Amino acid sequence: LVYIESACPMSVVMAVSRDKRTSRRVQLMLPGEYSRPISLVPVEAGDPFEKSTGVETAVAPSVEAPDSPDSSTADDSIAVEQSFGSALLSGWNATWKAGALLLALVLCTILSEKPIRHCLGELAAIFSSFSLALSLIAIGITSSPGWAVIPIALTVIALAGASFFSIKRQSWRYLVAGLGGWFGAPLLAESSAFSMLAGPENILSAGALIGFLGGVELAGLCLVGVAAILIYGVVRPPKVRAAFLNGLTVLVVGLAIFSLLEPRLF
Repeated sequence: LVYIESACPMSVVMAVSRDKRTSRRVQLMLPGEYSRPISLVPVEAGDPFEKSTGVETAVAPSVEAPDSPDSSTADDSIAVEQSFGSALLSGWNATWKAGALLLALVLCTILSEKPIRHCLGELAAIFSSFSLALSLIAIGITSSPGWAVIPIALTVIALAGASFFSIKRQSWRYLVAGLGGWFGAPLLAESSAFSMLAGPENILSAGALIGFLGGVELAGLCLVGVAAILIYGVVRPPKVRAAFLNGLTVLVVGLAIFSLLEPRLF
């Protein structure tokens, strides 16, 4: 049953298929036309405007606007472009709003002076495992565990602690970085930006998923780039640079510890 408020006009758009082509028909319900509930009888086939529902209503004449193949193709291409752009922006915003631990994990790759290939290897491990985990969540193969904040916080503490104490061995860092990226995906999958992008059916198109992942990775790379320029380009004296790196490391570890304790404190 549908009740039309007298103060609220409503337009009803119905789609019908005729001669294997989709047509749209629009009905305009003016204020005050209906003062009682009306019954909408479902129609399985045919033109619903030619079926009698047994309810007397005063309906304005319908207007038929058939869609041309060219216009539908253009609309689809515009929708795909808008979907990708919206997903890219959603991934960017979600990273800055809900991905603090993921950004801290990314910062851990440059908290110690080491060859750039090691930094790039850790970044690749983080983003590849993150992309795989979020893709599996998006297509419904896996779900977001509620305890994902614990392992990613521990990986941040481990990587930052290794940088603080100048542990030289690098091979284990790739595995830990990949593990942190894997558990960083559920944090963003539970964000409002990701939920709004997936919609009520919780389904993402391939273009939207790629756009969201691109937005997340772009935000992480921007943070690393700015931090690297600041650390190795602006802060040149070795002692000042070491003090700056140690202070940043303490800040990152403090953020991870706070993330672990926050559910118990508040």
